[in-house]
Amino acid sequence: EKSNIYLIKCTFIYLDYHSLALKEKKDNSWLFWLNVKTLRTEIKYAGADGSGPIRKRGTLFFTAALDLALDVTGYKLYWSTDNGKIRCVDIDGSDVETLYSGLDNPSGIVLDVARGKMYWRGHKNGRSQIWRGNLDGSGAPETIYSIQSRIGHIALDISSKLPITVIRAAPSGRAQKLQETALLSNYPNPFNPETWIPYQLATSADVTLTIYDIKGHRVRELKLGHQRAGIYHDRSRAAYWDGRNAQGEPVASGVYFYTLTAGNFTATRKMLIRK
Repeated sequence: EKSNIYLIKCTFIYLDYHSLALKEKKDNSWLFWLNVKTLRTEIKYAGADGSGPIRKRGTLFFTAALDLALDVTGYKLYWSTDNGKIRCVDIDGSDVETLYSGLDNPSGIVLDVARGKMYWRGHKNGRSQIWRGNLDGSGAPETIYSIQSRIGHIALDISSKLPITVIRAAPSGRAQKLQETALLSNYPNPFNPETWIPYQLATSADVTLTIYDIKGHRVRELKLGHQRAGIYHDRSRAAYWDGRNAQGEPVASGVYFYTLTAGNFTATRKMLIRK
């Protein structure tokens, strides 16, 4: 089932400083927040319509969490800490990871799940900065803006319009099995020279991505191997094409088609290289 997801981020006072993220569910919405106490931070959640009870997802010890961001496709929570770290945890409170450390006052995290990126603000030597890093913590974060005035909140416009498939929460709190295999729109599109092609698998399968030109000639075949059932949306998991043919030569500008084959499933979409 495909839905348009809008994330709402705000702050309010409830015993201590909290940050909220809104996640769609079947009949209503969940609110997740951080309850900061002495020497520990608790992940809590409740119905967005005010229905109780308030439940706890997990406890993060010895860290003061500054804010919270929610990945509704990967079922992960991201937050920054007052000791210069960005961390993440599975939505059930397990598998806590430190993605980046040694940062300058990180706060205000926003996520670009489609491209596998996160953004946050920082402050150092009287200047405000906007930083960018990878959702999986790979590579070094980079400063993309540095200005003299103070930066407030960051808002992100995801212009690729990548469709997001939501996995409804099962009663146990675990994600339900995907109901269908699907091929999604590549991003960016148009592109030059590289692009990522997201897909999802309802069952495990041998996966192949084949690229054709406008005349139907095969340009490149990408054998992705045997893939487990799951979501392959962000850059660390989606299929990648570098804009080259089977001989390693850059292809010309124009319309191309890509076909995903996974077991008995086959689907084709269109993309555009613009140089």
